[in-house]
Amino acid sequence: MTPGLLSVILPNYNHSAYVAGQIGAVLGQSYRNIELIVIDDASTDNSIAVIEAAIAGDSRARLIKYEKNLGVMEQIVKGRALAQGEFLHYAAADDFVLPGFFEKSMSMLLQHPQAGVSFAVMAWIDPTGTKAQPMPLRIIPQAAYLTPEEFCEVICGEHITGHTSIFRVAALETMDFQCDDFKHVRWLIDWFMGSVVACRTGVCHIPEPLVAIRLMGTNYGQGMYNWNTHKEVVYAVLRLLKSPPYRDVISYFARGGLFSNQPFIARAVLANPEFWDVESMMITQKSMFDWAMERRQKQQEHWQPPQPQRPQGFSR
Repeated sequence: MTPGLLSVILPNYNHSAYVAGQIGAVLGQSYRNIELIVIDDASTDNSIAVIEAAIAGDSRARLIKYEKNLGVMEQIVKGRALAQGEFLHYAAADDFVLPGFFEKSMSMLLQHPQAGVSFAVMAWIDPTGTKAQPMPLRIIPQAAYLTPEEFCEVICGEHITGHTSIFRVAALETMDFQCDDFKHVRWLIDWFMGSVVACRTGVCHIPEPLVAIRLMGTNYGQGMYNWNTHKEVVYAVLRLLKSPPYRDVISYFARGGLFSNQPFIARAVLANPEFWDVESMMITQKSMFDWAMERRQKQQEHWQPPQPQRPQGFSR
C-alpha cells in the first residue's frame, strides 16, 4: 500500500462514447498522486482502442482486459485486489468527475485520519453531457467531519452517494468481497460500503457537486426500479446487515434511516416472511413509515366522504 496514493478503479463495458471523457477528467484532476486502473469487461465495441488512446503517455494509468464478460461486481472485486493506494475510488465510464473532486476529498480525509470515507454531491447530466441541477442533499451546509453519532443525526433518510465516495482502504478490511450476499448487493454496493464505513469511523462530507452522473436508460443502477431484480438486492442487504460482521451497524442504520431511499423496500420486506423479524423492521422502519403515509395519502385522495343528507321535511 502506498501512502497518499489514490487508486481509481474504472470499469468499462461498451462505453466507447463516454469512457475517454471520464479518463481525461480523472487524469486531469489537480490531485496528481493517483493510479488509474481501467478494467474492460470484454467490450464488443471499439472501447479498447479508445481507452488505449486516452491513457497513452500517462504512466499513472493502465488497462486490464477481460476476455469474458464478468459483470460490474466482479470488476469491483478485481479492482480492489489490484489497487495499490491508501485510498480508493470507484468511477463509472459513462460519468465524469468534476474539477477539484480528488483534491477536496483527499484534503478532508488527510485532515481527518479517523474518517474511513468521504462523499460529496452529484450533478445530473443528460446523455449529451449537458450539466443539470445538482441533486440536493440536505445534510450540512459546510464541509466537515461527522462522527458516527453525528452522521446518523443529520443524514435523516438521505444517503451516501457512492459515485462521489472515496474510501480509506484500511476501512474496507472487514468487507468480505467474496461473500455471496455481498456480490448480490449489485448496484447498491458503493452505497452499502460507504454507509457501513461511515457508521464505524465517521465520514467527511463536502456539500457541493463534484461528480456528474449521466442519466440514461441503460445505467447499471436502473435495475433498482425493477421489482423482480431489486427485491433480491434488498434481501441481500438485509442478510448482510444481520450477519455477524455487520451487526454492529444495525442501530446506526435504524437511527439514520439509511436504508430508506430505495424503491420497493417496504414492499419487499412485507412480501417475505424471512424478514418479519425485529432487526429487519428496525433497519427498514423509515421505509415502512413512508410507505404507510403514502398509502394513507392515496386513500384520502380516492375516498370522498358522503355528504350529510337532511331529513325530508326538515327546515330551519
